[in-house]
Amino acid sequence: MKRFLSVFALFIIVAVGCKKDDEIIATAGKGGKAIVRVKPLYNNQGIDSCVVYVSYNTNEPGLPNDSAVQRLNNTEAIGTFPGLRYGHYYFQVLGYDTMAKVRLRGGMAYEVSAEDSSVNLEVPVAVW
Repeated sequence: MKRFLSVFALFIIVAVGCKKDDEIIATAGKGGKAIVRVKPLYNNQGIDSCVVYVSYNTNEPGLPNDSAVQRLNNTEAIGTFPGLRYGHYYFQVLGYDTMAKVRLRGGMAYEVSAEDSSVNLEVPVAVW
């Protein structure tokens, strides 16, 4: 009986202590090599005024960890986040359409993978 308990205890210790060598824990945030460019779309067209916020390690809207003031690219706003590590992000857009004169917001979750080096996201926004 003692031997059985010793073998069982050893089995439990080995089973709990084992971890795959190739298991990688993704931690989103700055310090990586990926560049994410976020282009907000209202009625399938770019808008000209916005701020893009990003939250790290989440697929839900929440308090942002960083923001990118839009940069105009051919009169359309693009929020750029360079140097991101792989992991889960939520991008949220708050903007204004000067043609329609309406406030806009929208967002989407995205997972930056280890293979991503440059990502272009189109985020739909709606009137709020």
